[in-house]
Amino acid sequence: MNRYLYRGVNSKLHAETNGLLVPKNNDPFEYVFKHDGAIKADGSAKFGNCEHNAVLRHELRQEGFPTSGISTTPLSDRARFYALEGVKYNEGSIYKIDRELLEKHKIKEYVVADWIPSPSVLEDKEVILVSSDFRSLPESIVVEFIHVRAYIGGYRAVGWGEERTPTSTTEGVKAGAGWLCAPLGKPRRISCGSRHCRGALSVAASRTSRVANVYTAS
Repeated sequence: MNRYLYRGVNSKLHAETNGLLVPKNNDPFEYVFKHDGAIKADGSAKFGNCEHNAVLRHELRQEGFPTSGISTTPLSDRARFYALEGVKYNEGSIYKIDRELLEKHKIKEYVVADWIPSPSVLEDKEVILVSSDFRSLPESIVVEFIHVRAYIGGYRAVGWGEERTPTSTTEGVKAGAGWLCAPLGKPRRISCGSRHCRGALSVAASRTSRVANVYTAS
């Protein structure tokens, strides 16, 4: 089992939630399907109000149905996709979550493929996280924030401590978002405005710059 889970959110949602993992509602993680055409009678749903149905309704056709669950994936590439929503957003954030901290904080994880025979998006390997009080997940389970920015030509990962040489002094301005949201406890280059980057320093581009866990142009 992968130790880390990832959640990608677009820049708008990141700002609206102030960088917190907030579910769409705070109801118990249960659901009962009605005879309203929401799902076919193919055996994937169960009778009555139960968590199995909540898992199914949460992920069903990616409709964004509000539940107290938070969608994550063990695949960072899929989190990047959702952070940018394909190409809809120019930037977003990835929350890296340590699974070893979940039990301590009484967070239950539902591996969708273990509950549903045919997940809507199999390649996501979706894992739904639900807190014991059905509210926001604690900040302490997020061990790293990664800023993602879309560029023509794609993006690539640059880890903390790697050296990168801008092609010009102006590249640092264009790639400025690439210096956001370093791992917790590390110095940050430029503030993205979220509370995670408070006190961050703005720095001018230099010929060689250390960048922090960022996705920049390839």
